[in-house]
Parts: sequence; C-alpha cells; structure tokens
Amino acid sequence: MARRRRWPRLVLATVVILAAALFAAREWLLPAYVRHLLVSQIGQRWKGSVHVDDVEVFLSGSVRVGSLGLKDQDGQQWVWAQAVSVRLRDWPSLSPRLGELDAEKLIIRARLDSEPPIASEGGGEDASSPAGDYDIFEALRIEMLRVVLLNDQQEFAIEDMSVTAARTDDSLSFHMGLLKPAQNQFDAVASLSNGGKIKFQLTFAHELDDSQADFISTLLYDAAAIDVFKAGAAGYVRGEGDIADPAGIDLRGQATVREGAICINKDFAVGGIAGRVALRHNVLTFADAAGETLGGRVDAGAELRWGGRNVEFSGSGRLTGIDLGRFGQAIDVALGEGTGDAEVRFSHLGQWRLAGNLAIGLQDDPPHQLGGLFDVEFADKAVISLVDWHWSQANRRNAELREALLAIDAKGLFVQHVGLQTPGGELSAAGELSWANGDGLTYGGTFSSKDFDLFALLPSGSEGGLSALRTSLEGEFSGSGAKHITLSAGGSLQAFWAGAGVDASADVSATLVATELDSGFSLDRLRVSAEAVDGLVRHRGAVVVDDLGIKSVLEDGSVTATLSAGFADGSVNANATGRAGDAGVAYSGEARFTDVDTAAISPALLTSPQWLRQALVTGHMQFEGKDFSSVCIKGGGDARMFVDAQPVDEVGGEFEFDGRVGRLKGTEAVEVHGTASIQNGYAASTDGQRLADNLRLRVISFGRSMDVSSIRGEVLGGKTLGMLRVDFPTYKAPSFRGGFTIENLDLPTMSLALGNKETAIRGKADMNYRFAGLFDMASLRGNGMLQIRDSRMLGVPVLDEMLSVLRVRPEATEKTDFDMVFSNKAGKITILNGRMATPVIALSIRPGGTANIQTHEIDAYVVAAVLDDIESLMNAPFLNLLVPFARGATQLHVTGSWDSRETIRVTKEPLRDMGEATLQFFRDVVQTGGEMGESFTRPVRQMSP
Repeated sequence: MARRRRWPRLVLATVVILAAALFAAREWLLPAYVRHLLVSQIGQRWKGSVHVDDVEVFLSGSVRVGSLGLKDQDGQQWVWAQAVSVRLRDWPSLSPRLGELDAEKLIIRARLDSEPPIASEGGGEDASSPAGDYDIFEALRIEMLRVVLLNDQQEFAIEDMSVTAARTDDSLSFHMGLLKPAQNQFDAVASLSNGGKIKFQLTFAHELDDSQADFISTLLYDAAAIDVFKAGAAGYVRGEGDIADPAGIDLRGQATVREGAICINKDFAVGGIAGRVALRHNVLTFADAAGETLGGRVDAGAELRWGGRNVEFSGSGRLTGIDLGRFGQAIDVALGEGTGDAEVRFSHLGQWRLAGNLAIGLQDDPPHQLGGLFDVEFADKAVISLVDWHWSQANRRNAELREALLAIDAKGLFVQHVGLQTPGGELSAAGELSWANGDGLTYGGTFSSKDFDLFALLPSGSEGGLSALRTSLEGEFSGSGAKHITLSAGGSLQAFWAGAGVDASADVSATLVATELDSGFSLDRLRVSAEAVDGLVRHRGAVVVDDLGIKSVLEDGSVTATLSAGFADGSVNANATGRAGDAGVAYSGEARFTDVDTAAISPALLTSPQWLRQALVTGHMQFEGKDFSSVCIKGGGDARMFVDAQPVDEVGGEFEFDGRVGRLKGTEAVEVHGTASIQNGYAASTDGQRLADNLRLRVISFGRSMDVSSIRGEVLGGKTLGMLRVDFPTYKAPSFRGGFTIENLDLPTMSLALGNKETAIRGKADMNYRFAGLFDMASLRGNGMLQIRDSRMLGVPVLDEMLSVLRVRPEATEKTDFDMVFSNKAGKITILNGRMATPVIALSIRPGGTANIQTHEIDAYVVAAVLDDIESLMNAPFLNLLVPFARGATQLHVTGSWDSRETIRVTKEPLRDMGEATLQFFRDVVQTGGEMGESFTRPVRQMSP
C-alpha cells in the first residue's frame, strides 16, 4: 500500500518538472536559442553586428521578434525591422533553420559613402563558392518598406513600398512595388539563383520633389547653390548578371524627362528641360536635352559611367543667344546690352570646360564695349583662357587682349600670361595671388611693356602738351595683403611734345616699398626710389640735354632728388628736398650750372634772338616754395654772350638775382617778381677788342614785365647811361624798348669796331639812341644822333674817295666836325640828316641815304663844296645864290662798301632841288671857317634817357 501511494506523487512530480521544463524552454531556453540562431545565420551574410530583441517562440515553430537591427563596424544603422514573424524549418530539431519571414515595417538605410558589410559568399569568408546558396529564408514578406539613401548629412527616401520574396531550391524571386500607386509609379521584380545570378526589371514614372532633387544634385556635383531642381521621368531599367560582381551586371533601359527646371536664384534659371535617357550596361546617357534660360536656348547632353566605386559624369551643352544683361543681374554685375554663345563640356564630377564668345555693352558714361573668345577648364584647378578680346570706349582708342591664360585652385590665382595690344603698344604680365599659406593674401609677378604709349589710352584732347609718352619696361612685384608691397621696374622711356618739336628719352628704374597700408595711404609708410640715366632731350633733332641722370627717393614723407646733365652744351647739377605736411607741400633745393648755352635751349623753354649765337652762363641758384603755386629763387654767377651784331661780338659780366616765380599751376602764364643785377659787364668785338667795360645794371621784374634801369659804364671809351624795358605778354613773343647815350666815344675804337683794321681816325663823339623790337634783329627799330667834334678823319675809304673826286688832299680832314641824325630798321640805317665840315670843305648828306651795318653797304647823295670856291658867293641874297652856288658845289652819289677802296664808288651828278637849310649850313661853315654849331642836333639830345 505504501508503494501505491508513492507512485501518484512521483507522476505528479514528473509532470510538474516537465511543465516547469517546458515553461523554462518556452520562456527562456527556446527564445535564447532562436535569438542565437537568428544572429548566427544572419551573421553569415552580415559582417557587422546583429541585434535581435523581444523574441517569443511558440511550440508550433513560429517565432515573433519585436525588432531586428543590423549595424556596421562603426555602429551605423543599416537595417531595422519591426514586428517580425519567423517560421522555423526542421522544427522541432536540434538545428532548426529560418523559414518564412514576415515584417510589418522594414527600414533600410543605405550609406553611399561606404560599402555595406555583407559577406561575399554564403559559407563565410573562407568559402570557395563565389556566390553562395542564399538560403537564409524560404519566403519574405514586408508590408511597408522604407529605403533611405544617405550621403554625408543628406538623405533620399523611397517610402510606401511593399516587398515579397520567395525561395525555391535553386533561386530567389523578388517583387517590390508602391502600396498606393498614383502619379508616381514604381515596380521592381528580380530573381537570384543559388549560383549568384541576378535578373531584374524596374519600371517607374516619378516626379522629383525638392528634397530628392537636392540629394541628387549634391550626389552628382555638390550643387549646394541650387535653389530648385525638379523634373519628371518615366521609363524602365533591366539588369542581368552576377551579384558578386555588381560592376559587371548588364544594365539596359530608357526613359523620358519632361518639365525639368534648375534655378540657382531668381535671376538665373533653366526651364522647360526635356530629353531622353538611355541605359546600357554601366552607361547612363542623357541626350537631346533642351531648355530655355536668360532669354536664350540651351542644348545639352550628358553621360554617367560607373564601375566599382568609380563614377564618371560627363556631358556637353551649348548656350546660344544669351541675354548678357539678364546674366549680369544673375551674377550681380552691371552689364548693358549684349549677347553670348557658349559651349560646356564636363566629366568626372569635377572636370569642366566652358568655351564660347561674348559681346558685352558695359553700362557706364561713356559706355564701354567688350567682347571676345573664352575657354575655361576646371578639374583640380580652373584654367581660364581669353583670346582676341576687344575693348573700346567713346572718345578712346581701342585695346585688344591678344591672350590671357590664368589658373585658379584652392591655393590661389596664377596668371601664367597676359598679353595686351593697344594703339599705344604691347603689355604683358604674369603673376600669382595666393590665399592658402596661412598669412593672408600674398601675391607676386612680373610685367613688361614694349614701346607702350600711355597717352594713347587717354580721351582725345586730354594729353596736354605731351603728344606721346612711350615706355619699354620690365619689372616685378610682390606683397602680402595691404601690409607690405614691393615693386621694381626698369627699362626706357620716351616723351614727345609734337607742337614744340621736343623729344626726350632715358633709361629708367624704380622701386616701391609700402608697409602697413590697411589703415589708409600714408607717405610715411611708403618708400619710392626712381632713377633715370643716360637721358637725352632733343629739339627738332638737335640735342639740348645729354647724359641726363635723375635720382629721386620718397621716404618717411620726404622727397629728395638729384639731377645731373649735360645741358645746352654745358652742365647742370641740382638737388632738391620736399615734404608734405598739414600746411601743404614745402620744398627747397639748389642748382649749379657751368657754361650753359641759353641760345641752345629749346625755344619751347626760352625764346632766343636770331642774332644770339651763344650765351654761356655759369652760376648757381637756390630755391624754396610751397604747394607749387610759386617758388622763391636767388643766385648768381657770370655769363658771356656771342652775338651776330655789328660791331659787338661778345658781351659778358657777373650777375646776381633774387625773386619769385609765381602761377606755376594749370595753364596760366608764369609770372616773375624780383631783382637782378650785373656787375663788371663788358662787350668785345670780333678781334677781342674791348668795346665796353665796367658795365653795371639793375633789373626789376614785376609779373610779365621787366625794367633794366641804371645802365652805366664805359662804351667805346665813352661814358654810357641807358635803360631797357622788356615785356613777356601771354601767348606772344617777348618785346623790348629802351635807349642810351654815350659821351666822349673814342673814334679810333669805334672805327675798329666797324671793321676798319687800319685807321688814322682820331677824336671823340657823342651818341644818343632809342630803340624797340622783339628778340630778333629783323624786328629792331630805332632812331638816334651821332655828333663828332675836332676829329681827324684820315684813312676812311669812303671819305678819301670823295676828297679825291673833289680834288682835295686827304689832309683837309685834319680838323673835322660831323653831325648825323638817323633811324634804323634791323641793320639798315636811314640817314635823316648828315653834315660834315672842315677848314677846307663842307659836306651835306641828303635825307634818305642808307647804310647797312651788317654788310657795310652805303647808298647816299652828298652835296659837297670847297670853302674857297664858295666863299665869295655867301654874301649874296638867297634868291641870287642858287645858280652861282650850283656852279661852285658838287653833288656826289656814293655807293659800295664804305670800308673798301675797291668797291666804293663816287660819281658826280647835277645839283638841283637845293633847300634853304642846306644853303644856310654852307653859309655858317664859311663864316666859322669850318666850325659847326649844335642847332640841328639839340632836339635829338633831348631824347636821351
């Protein structure tokens, strides 16, 4: 009995144990086992981590999983499934396998910047099968699938999809489609064999929304600046190949694109895009694309190639009839009317080429015109080529950019070559601008000009006195931001004043160094050094300045300059300093000159009289001024002038001056104010004989006029007093007027000065002369008087010849008086009245006779009489005297050179038209025995200055 009672208890205990075991197996053991089963079998295909949560196992072999997730080695989520149901195969057994799988929601997040960690084959990394058997599931159903494509921070989502898949013994079939097809259509079917062969077809009709378009734009060409990108497409894609070699899958398909649009901003958009898309193997072709933009038309084509991880995007486009005014608005640049054509080619997602031509009207006053050919290539850097560009502007000459080649990359801008052709000459440059060195902008380069005329670029009429300024330079520059700039250049320079016939040339060099300029331009932060050597200045082909050397330095707000030159057959050395301050520019300096020939200076600078052969000036001057409105000058030295004026050949003396030159700005006439003086002045004849000594004068200048007063000295042995007034009217030749008197002039000295090399003349004379004219001999005008008393006139050829005709011995001139009143035009003297008397004869020169000082030619009529022949007639009344006097006197016609016995001619002519004054003269001479009074010369003396 006791045994029977223990059996029920044993059964009950066994049942309880079995129940507990079943409960433990269902609640703990089987879920843990199935979790392990899912993780291990999925892990054969997924090399990342597999997470399975909330596993519930039923004894029938059904498994319900709360969620399932797949992550890569970096912890990035790739797959996440919710409410998954799994039916186990070979259940119950010790090694069940996964069968059918149903998922309420599955999300696949595919990262395009990395590969998914999928095992290449079913048996693990060491399996030899290239494709594996893909027998994880027998069937797969996903009620709602969401595929998200990720690229950096952007994503592209495909939603509301359903998926079914079924596996047979040798293949896996797959279908995916939209849950609610409407305007967008999407349907995909695929099959995968155990050998890894895949075959699929995708049919679609889709309108891209903004987020999808933005993702595609970024994926293809990182077009972050695009505001709108949209299009509609419909077509199909088929594929067949080995899934282990995705790049080798044969893809085919076609589609049409309609109503596409790209908008970068409100001013730049391409609309109405349409075209055809074709897919063959790994090549996607976009052909016959067309659209409208900026008032013109766009025609384009593109091609997308891929193989493995390599993607190549290439294409071309042509823009015709683009409105450049609208294009200028799009890029915020003021452009006027214009059109442009361009052709675009691009590849490898970063290699571009843009080529075409433009014709632009730039908005300005006056308007500009710009146009030419361009070519832009971009890969790792942008290469820009500009060819045959033309620029023109109203009232300006055209310029042509023959060639420009530039490159831009992440490091900077590199100008390989720029060649500019203008009417002024050729310019070329090369350089670089870098921004990738961590120190801000740095730049440097070289430039050159070939016979370039700067004035050829100025508006017509703005050149001023210069007609050309040509340079041929080579130089280089460098700097960093606005903190430091250096520039150096060297070459040659030529300047032309066409109207004045002046040209200048020199070899030049310059260096500029500027620092800390970001706060504004400042002279004390700028150093400029410039130099010119071997300079020449010509006037109408004749060299006026040679060996010109100039050096100037601007530093710490001050300018220093030095000059040396061979100037007007002499030499000049000068130096100057200047400084800009709050009160303006102040400057000072000095100059020294040696044997400067002012007659050789260009008439553009100094008008020289025709009779001035040479004027050698040696001296020095100091100057100072402010703001270039006037300059104060003082100096001194000595001067010698060689002239073509009888009888003077050379004049000279020591000078000093002190004054101010004003109105140096603009086109106003220069004014001179101040005083000057000459001491120890002299004049000499051609043979070196001193004609004047101890001359001294004082000059007072006031604006455009100058008074030379207190002219005193010794001239031809006599005492001299004179004055002179010089005027410098604006835009007219300078003029002068004045007068002088000479008392006790030495006749032998005067005779030698007039060219009589051997003379026996003795005696003294007084002279009075007034004159006016311009600074040339032809304009000289004057009148004067010459009076000689108690002189000896032996050896004067013209007088000796007249005495010979009168049959009087030359000794008759031992005691001679002579008076003459005259006027002159240039070197020609007209005798207004002339009389001579000796104890033997008397002569009266009839008015109108002429004598040329330069040629010594004389042409005069002279009434002559021997005093003994007419003495008995002088007491007769005037009316009864004419006929007897005509028989006793003689009229002579004198011609030829007065100082040449070979050329002088004296002929007798009938005497007629005798005036009372002439008869009275002869009466007076007879009565005084050859002495003359001063009655007719007294009025002339009153003209003395």
